[in-house]
Amino acid sequence: MISEEINDPRIQSHLCSVTRVSTSKNLRIAQVYVSVMGNTKDNATVLDGLNAASTFMSRRLSELMSMKYTPKLFFILDNSTEESVQISKLINDIHLP
Repeated sequence: MISEEINDPRIQSHLCSVTRVSTSKNLRIAQVYVSVMGNTKDNATVLDGLNAASTFMSRRLSELMSMKYTPKLFFILDNSTEESVQISKLINDIHLP
């Protein structure tokens, strides 16, 4: 849905992946963790675009899913992918005798 239905240039120029979603117990709020590929200085701009489109995405989800309430979406940057790559590089750089 993100890449196909949202026409915000802040989002379209980047590759975004949803890495996980956590919801409140009453399912009214969903924290959507996203990983943004590419230049890290643009991450804040991409998150601004995603959060600006969150109402639209919630409305589309309500059309696609059968739920009593559709959660309000909040997008959060997930740096775990970049951190795991960095850790892998450090491990690979270790020279054991």
